[in-house]
Amino acid sequence: MRNAAKGAAASDANDTGSDRTAIAAVLVEYNAALTASSAEGCLALYVGDGIFTPPFRRSAVGKAAVRKAYQKVFDTITLPVKFTVEEIVQRSLTWRSCAPTRQERTRSMRQSQ
Repeated sequence: MRNAAKGAAASDANDTGSDRTAIAAVLVEYNAALTASSAEGCLALYVGDGIFTPPFRRSAVGKAAVRKAYQKVFDTITLPVKFTVEEIVQRSLTWRSCAPTRQERTRSMRQSQ
């Protein structure tokens, strides 16, 4: 996913509150994209060399592969989810953050055409 905290971290190395807010905002966007079954909405949150690993499938690397993988998921199932962010841990000022979430969801299969 995109580095939501990069700009905030560069401006003030001691201000992790704005970093957490930016990361939480990305999770809200991701939640909305999943619920809308929007491959483009999900893709907008990825950097160019992003990686998506759907359950029980190989990882998709890069925007074209990530788009195709999300579309395949959304062609198969719907994912109305609601994330609850448990915590946001920034591992580095310039690299990664971790945001474990709890999900309330239902999944339904789409009917084949």
